[in-house]
Amino acid sequence: MDVYNIGEDLIDPDTQESLGTTEIEVGRIKITEIQPKFTKARMVEGKIEDISTGMICRLIQEPTEPKASEPKTPGSSSKPIPW
Repeated sequence: MDVYNIGEDLIDPDTQESLGTTEIEVGRIKITEIQPKFTKARMVEGKIEDISTGMICRLIQEPTEPKASEPKTPGSSSKPIPW
């Protein structure tokens, strides 16, 4: 998981609407144990000193490769028409 520190609030200057907050990546952890009320992890990137209460952990979004497209022919769908 990637670990992020919550940064400053972003406010639209025209509408004064909140646009959310900035997030600064501070490291990466690997979950090692899951218990009913807590989870243990170890640092795999970054420094443990940079981690503090209130930070956000997110699953790493690995880029997915597009599936190769198969040629479309009559009856090639998952539910072909029975003739």
